[in-house]
Amino acid sequence: ARYHRRVLKPPVTVPATTAPGLRWELVGGSWYALFSHLNLPAVMPAAADGRTDRLLDVSMRQGDGPFGVRYSGYLNVPADGVWTFHAPAEYVGASCEPGYDLRVWIDGEEWDLGQRFHGRGLWSVPLARGPHRLLITFADARHRDRIVHRPGLWRGYPTPWVTWKGEAPVISVSGPGAAKQPIPVSWLTH
Repeated sequence: ARYHRRVLKPPVTVPATTAPGLRWELVGGSWYALFSHLNLPAVMPAAADGRTDRLLDVSMRQGDGPFGVRYSGYLNVPADGVWTFHAPAEYVGASCEPGYDLRVWIDGEEWDLGQRFHGRGLWSVPLARGPHRLLITFADARHRDRIVHRPGLWRGYPTPWVTWKGEAPVISVSGPGAAKQPIPVSWLTH
């Protein structure tokens, strides 16, 4: 194992007024472009935007093809310490093809998921109590009907018989005094 001693990331200064939830930007395009460039607003501008109270809310989806959503705002952690983010099991496990790409940045640092045998899809970050910049990108290559095969995708990707059937993944967090749980909506502001 490799261990690195790091100092706590200090909280960021937020605007005088914030609101609960996150901002979202809906992006369309090919699944390959979405998987590759969704985090670059200059390359993939938003087709629509809004606000949501839920993390990884996909209710703004339009149409049936691939889509991407950028969520931005602040994550307000309640205590100093090392916070561990748990990737969805279907994203890091070998039980199915997720059919989506998911990325998380906190204060500009992209998550580095341990995906090998002992990694279990965890990312631990030392955070000081308070708000931290949060950016999450979710690109979904699946069609609404996850049973019917859609020809025309690259070599049939994603194939419906091995693709995860859920609507939207769940990112969990654990840390000082907090057992593993989905990221609480009360921690999210924009």
